[in-house]
Amino acid sequence: HYAGQFVSDLVLLEGNHDKQNHVKTVGQHLFGRIGPYKFFASHLPTDNENQDPLLMDFVRRTCHFAIVGHVHDKWRTTWRDGIFNINVGVDANDYKPVSDDELIVLYQMEPKEKRGLK
Repeated sequence: HYAGQFVSDLVLLEGNHDKQNHVKTVGQHLFGRIGPYKFFASHLPTDNENQDPLLMDFVRRTCHFAIVGHVHDKWRTTWRDGIFNINVGVDANDYKPVSDDELIVLYQMEPKEKRGLK
């Protein structure tokens, strides 16, 4: 339903159930930029036991925030192991996609002294 409303290419990251279905994914992680901000995207939150600790150290040093899903809690943002996580899962977002502008606002709402990269 929402796929036709995206103005850019749709990129699907592998989730924990995607090995059993036929969804075509590009990988488990993605690095990108929204405006001036660098992000890491993953199905799993950054403190999940299945995340590679060396990768998370790289994320902590190089990204402003992480875009995550997987959790079925209602939290939208949280700090996990020194990385600002933004939950784009449908449970926390009224079953609607989260825009780039919304991601930037959520990140900028954090006090400057708490934010990652300058």
